[in-house]
Amino acid sequence: MTVIRHAQRQHSAKRVNAVNAPTILPSVVVPSDAYFKYTSLLLPGTGTNNATNNTFLDSSTNNFTITRNGNPTQGTFTPYGSNWSNYFDGTGDYLTIPYSTTAFDWWTTDYTLEAWVFASSWTGWSASTTQPALIGNFAEAGTTNYWCFGPHSDGTVKFNYWNGSTSNYATSSATVVLNQWNHIAFTKTSSGIIVWVNGVGNTVTAISGTPQSATAQPLTIGKTTTSAGITGYVSNIRIVKGTAVYTSNFTPPTAPLTAIANTSLLTCADNRLIDDSTNNFTITKNGDVSVQRFSPFSPAQAYSAGTIGGSGYFDGTGDYLTTPADAAFTFGTGNLTLECWIYQTATSASTYRVIFADNVYGNAGGYTLYSYNNALNLWKGGSGGIEVIAPAGTIALNTWTHVAWTRSGSSNRLFINGIQVGATTTDATNYTSTASYIGASQTGTLPFIGYISDVRIVKGTAVYTTNFTPSTTPLPTISGTSLLLNYTNAGIIDNAMMNNLETVGDAKISTAQSKFGNSSMSFDGTGDYLTTTLTNLNYAFGSGDFTIEFWVYFNAFPSATWMVQLSQYVDTNNRVSIFFGNNATNENGLVFKVVTSSTVYKAVENDSASITMASLGYNTSTWYHVAITRSGSTIKGFINGTQKCTTTTSATFPTLSAPLLIGSFDTTPQFTHNGYIDDLRITKGYARYTSNFTPPTAALETQ
Repeated sequence: MTVIRHAQRQHSAKRVNAVNAPTILPSVVVPSDAYFKYTSLLLPGTGTNNATNNTFLDSSTNNFTITRNGNPTQGTFTPYGSNWSNYFDGTGDYLTIPYSTTAFDWWTTDYTLEAWVFASSWTGWSASTTQPALIGNFAEAGTTNYWCFGPHSDGTVKFNYWNGSTSNYATSSATVVLNQWNHIAFTKTSSGIIVWVNGVGNTVTAISGTPQSATAQPLTIGKTTTSAGITGYVSNIRIVKGTAVYTSNFTPPTAPLTAIANTSLLTCADNRLIDDSTNNFTITKNGDVSVQRFSPFSPAQAYSAGTIGGSGYFDGTGDYLTTPADAAFTFGTGNLTLECWIYQTATSASTYRVIFADNVYGNAGGYTLYSYNNALNLWKGGSGGIEVIAPAGTIALNTWTHVAWTRSGSSNRLFINGIQVGATTTDATNYTSTASYIGASQTGTLPFIGYISDVRIVKGTAVYTTNFTPSTTPLPTISGTSLLLNYTNAGIIDNAMMNNLETVGDAKISTAQSKFGNSSMSFDGTGDYLTTTLTNLNYAFGSGDFTIEFWVYFNAFPSATWMVQLSQYVDTNNRVSIFFGNNATNENGLVFKVVTSSTVYKAVENDSASITMASLGYNTSTWYHVAITRSGSTIKGFINGTQKCTTTTSATFPTLSAPLLIGSFDTTPQFTHNGYIDDLRITKGYARYTSNFTPPTAALETQ
């Protein structure tokens, strides 16, 4: 159980960025994509010739050379921006909030409870025909007192309550669709209760008896007392006590919700687990609920390094960054600040995960800032050895967390999300180190696993001495800044802002060929590929609709074998891939193939032996638009908008514990792509093409 405290009012990024965002010049304004909210990967392939994701820059005035150790990478998954959701995996994930009759009892006044849901399956969404599990207040020892709201496995949405003798519920007339974003709500007025799905309300249901709450129990998001937990995404839960926000059919909100008048709760809407209402309720995390950028809203503007920034990804296998030795990192006995955002994806009760360290680790004059069993700790070296001087705080996995260490005079303080954790301690250490390590200690030991964003080291100033609101935009250089890592030097970026990609081998941006934008992603067929991080929810389609599309260019065809463009490979019996076969034993031309527990699903252009790509009409040195879609149970493959293959299956595709690879079948690597790929887009939850179509005639929209 992880407790996330929100002890002071935090202004959510969605409201601050609207004010602070820089003006977008007309040259970068693009038409908006109505389904961009379903885009989970977008690689335009636009950039500088030979650019990779392997060179890290110091944006301070020192412009230090940063040394990459292992294979850390950088990309656009950051703590900034306005669109967020929480993911519940169905294995016991849920959130709790202390119950307040003043904030949450609904029967004495007008009332609105609303949320966005993307149910991956109906697992856990209803414990019975009358107890939906999205949000509710339940007695642990039964159903004597409760109220609850959410979808059921038949797609209807129910609001249910106990009136002291019987269960009463209102049911929607419209239904929730699996694997799509749905807005749901219930409102209460003096006339009764209405339940809404995507703006369509049912008839008014009168209130029966005097409702009862389990006031000794918390408000729960994600399960009932008997449910294992819901499966899917939840975004922007808002409770408004005192106002019926919706009284007639309406168009669901198209932007993140705000804390309007009478808002009692607004959560599942930020880069971490907080309540954006003025109540600032404590959110308690149970299980491995994760914060995701996948949300029901398209971004207000396209990706910008100035407003969204970047992050580094460290996989825990020797990844870290180092600075050169310089007096800028010798703090002496002076004031200092070390800060960054972290999104930790793995931890251990017996393993240190180092965020910052120096080059005299463990000795007099050294320091290490690290997480241990999800607590933030600071070690300092001294004559008596390593000393824990400020063990305190809680770092939740799979959420963004701002961490900071400051020294002002002889006063040491640690902050998590702007709140001081633990007591102020006395520290007169003369810090004599001359270099900094990010993501591990010396020689890569005690590695951090996850994302680190906006590393800033300030010598001579304690930037924070009291509780503060963490920045909602990338950190700038200020006076005394010794180091600033914004991680915005990636050559191949995801404009959906959900993924960091590693460029392996000689994979890079090239201006030698392009379909749009004067450049594309280049692969020479000798071990080049891109790999995403292990976070795989962005391309786990389950039983839902999807679209995978890209432009492809072949320098040469494979020789009596296959050439892979996209793949997720766990092992022979668990994999997904898109590839072209040329004169192979079978599977020639365009192929989409899913193998799960030895069951094979595939759509193949030509499944005969010894059929060449040339005989199927393909040429080298030519751009082809490739699209694979599923709509309902029908999977289709298109080349230049013309259907080439199809298959039918209602199967739920697996969520694979493997990164997505672009340009290779696996990490060996084998069956690698030889040529170029441009404008690669994955759409989760929507089939963009269901019949023959005209391929895009311009670069894909980036918002």
